[in-house]
Amino acid sequence: MKPEEFETSASFPAADIKAQNDGEDMHINHSYPVVTPDIDKNEFMVTIRASSLRAWQNKLSKLKSKLFPWAEILLAASSLCLGAILSAIVSDISISTTKGKFFYVILPPLAAAAIVAYFFVRHTENLSTSVIAETLLDEMPNINGSKGGKNEFK
Repeated sequence: MKPEEFETSASFPAADIKAQNDGEDMHINHSYPVVTPDIDKNEFMVTIRASSLRAWQNKLSKLKSKLFPWAEILLAASSLCLGAILSAIVSDISISTTKGKFFYVILPPLAAAAIVAYFFVRHTENLSTSVIAETLLDEMPNINGSKGGKNEFK
């Protein structure tokens, strides 16, 4: 408690002052009541092994350290291909030209492959994320008291 936090001296909690005299020296002790904030009244401590914390940290770091956003690159490539095909249609490019063969023959399979690859990569990323989250929740103590998880906390 800092005195600056109180508006007046009357708002400062009263001290319990005890004076003790042992014949030669006088010892004075000031003690103040400790008030527990409401948010901390329902809290309790849970003992967790350091090895468990390290294992959880390693699993979470796998989620954090994705190297390259392949799904977003595939989505951008498929959008670019579809945009080019639509632009070729609007521009009336003939299929008999080299540009036409590129826009109407080569780009549609590339766009389809990029879209399919995007959905597969995204599904794999989401699946691995949910598997890691489920594993972590199973390993952590369940402090809510509901059934579930291997480590039920009582």
